[in-house]
Amino acid sequence: MSHFMLVNKAAWIGPEVEWHQEVFNLQIYAPGCDASKEWKNFLQVFIAIDQHDKINGCPKVFEGSHKEGILDYEDIVNINCSHKRRVTVDNLTKISKKYKILDVEMEPGDALFFNHLLVHGSPSNLSANSRLSTLMQFYKKDLNFKTESFDEYSNFRASFVKSWLDSSLKKIEEYKKNLEDYKK
Repeated sequence: MSHFMLVNKAAWIGPEVEWHQEVFNLQIYAPGCDASKEWKNFLQVFIAIDQHDKINGCPKVFEGSHKEGILDYEDIVNINCSHKRRVTVDNLTKISKKYKILDVEMEPGDALFFNHLLVHGSPSNLSANSRLSTLMQFYKKDLNFKTESFDEYSNFRASFVKSWLDSSLKKIEEYKKNLEDYKK
């Protein structure tokens, strides 16, 4: 197993998760792997601990989207001010015409197994019930990772968020200045 995460979509405030493919994250969890060649060596397992339904942000998948291969992504800063990668709007529009979006409603203990090419995400939790789950990634045991690549990617992610924050602060300052000019 390369990673294990406990994911809590807290009642009323648990945030959405952008549409993505796990293959976008191989640089994080499997540094040095060639995503285009080695995506088949990974498996994602998502297990519901609480009830997962539409109102509390159950996972959503584009059924069959894994057949499209590795899609283009864009780097973003999400609602938690973290660096993330999401499928581009153009690709989402394209696959939405070809594949149906499924709500993956789950009972506690249900498991969802999927490969690293399936396009998936989830909406915000709009209920009084938390939505707790575990997420695990398994990989073929003979893979070799390059830890120095992990450091490079970590630095990229941090500088991406810093740049975004700097740009946002400049926009706020410009807005304030324009507002003061308008008041005069």
